[in-house]
Amino acid sequence: MTTTAALPDHRALLSDATAAAALRGAGPQRVLVVVPTKGRPERVRRQVAVLPADYDVAVLATAPEDLPSDLSERPGLMRRTGPYPNVGRSFGTPHPDLSAKRNVGLAMGRSGGYQAVVFIDDDVEVTAADLEAMVAALGRYTVVARPSVGVADHSMLYKVMGHAGLVAPFISGSCLAARTTYDGVFPDIYNEDWFFMWPALCRHEIGRLGDVRQVEVAAGAGGSGLRAAAEEVGDVLAEGFLRCLHELPAVSWAEEAERTLRTEQFWSGALHRRHFLYELAYTVLDRFPGSDREAMTDSLRAGHSSLSELDPRELADIAAELCAGPAHTFGDGDVARAAASAMSERVRS
Repeated sequence: MTTTAALPDHRALLSDATAAAALRGAGPQRVLVVVPTKGRPERVRRQVAVLPADYDVAVLATAPEDLPSDLSERPGLMRRTGPYPNVGRSFGTPHPDLSAKRNVGLAMGRSGGYQAVVFIDDDVEVTAADLEAMVAALGRYTVVARPSVGVADHSMLYKVMGHAGLVAPFISGSCLAARTTYDGVFPDIYNEDWFFMWPALCRHEIGRLGDVRQVEVAAGAGGSGLRAAAEEVGDVLAEGFLRCLHELPAVSWAEEAERTLRTEQFWSGALHRRHFLYELAYTVLDRFPGSDREAMTDSLRAGHSSLSELDPRELADIAAELCAGPAHTFGDGDVARAAASAMSERVRS
């Protein structure tokens, strides 16, 4: 495993799903592709055009202007605009409806009789073969994902570290497939996708396939200080969850990880390592063009300032809440109603 004292390579926690992906036809047969989107109608049009013809598609947009006018030409397509109901408590995030959209997509998959849901962000480049391989690998794994490379839409700290070659891309919700029998939920927090995958990760049920390319992000290279500050608590927690697994024997992940994450001592160490990462990130800023460097410096300082306000006991309490759930089947309530509303708009052939 490639690592430094502060930067373990999280890809070592995943299984290579290449062999399972080669067994076409072994995975789920009824598949729903969910495309959450905001402000990129042209990207949505391109994304939907390359998806496998036999997969149904749900485009979940924030506002009507986010939807291309000609989407209705595809049979089996469903679409919905906000607002979207949250599940459980909100912990703060710069992307306030992303987890809600994904949970509505999960509910559509579970209630609509699908065997798998594939999540594709509007700013990653995929092919039909990419998705078909992921679905095939679900014959062996509960969750399958591809890391995104290129203009990676990570937190500002990890964007700087990645540009300097100090951290490798990890899987995310930007290109992720899951069986609908999986019990994960997307909590309302930054890095909601890592917490969604957490139960499967602890049970060694996640397969990894090759990279996809992320082609654009909403913010410029420097992001924004407000966004960096809002990301910090979720980034610290998500990194801590995965770091915890590196420190435990793989055979005991399911039993020991959550116990460790509920301790103040663990999060004291996590905060110390996080401060070290910021200090390291400041030293590599000179590798960026001057036009980006100033904005990146401001964003790093905003995130670092937010980090200084975090308390180990508070992080342990949030970790305990995230580990505990909410367990949700979306069988009733606001999420189920939102899913039913979207499915009622299905385009017929």
